[in-house]
Amino acid sequence: MQLFYDPAIVPPLHTLGEEESKHCIRVLRLGRGATLHIADGRGTLHRCRIVEDDPRRCTVEVVETIHDFERLSYALTVAVAPTKNADRFEWFLEKATEVGIGAVIPPSKRSTASGASSRPSGREDHHGGHEAVAQGIPPPGAASAHPVPRGGARPPSRGGG
Repeated sequence: MQLFYDPAIVPPLHTLGEEESKHCIRVLRLGRGATLHIADGRGTLHRCRIVEDDPRRCTVEVVETIHDFERLSYALTVAVAPTKNADRFEWFLEKATEVGIGAVIPPSKRSTASGASSRPSGREDHHGGHEAVAQGIPPPGAASAHPVPRGGARPPSRGGG
């Protein structure tokens, strides 16, 4: 199936842009009467037949329109932490969309439902731990969230023993 994308397709006749026309006629070597498909990006697929095989202005006739093409009967959602490299995260979003993921949810910087920090232990964020300290989370390597008094003395115990 030769698949093209054009959000502006309006049946019954549609003219492909110059780049798509050249690709269709010269590269794919499709001619008058050949079938191709055009998706509009909103779930509609149009099965078309070439009526004018000009490499600059290829005109197609819409033969069939399929609404809700390959619409899933369920919704897929994925939660993923974005990488520091924005290009990789953009690539992930493209691939997730291609396989049918409907929503991508980035994790919250707040704590999880159990109350534990969502940050892995032993790792500093790119702010050097300042954000964690501001939220009351001890920086990595700290023994406690409560400071030990100077001189190494410990606070008196409450239990009389």
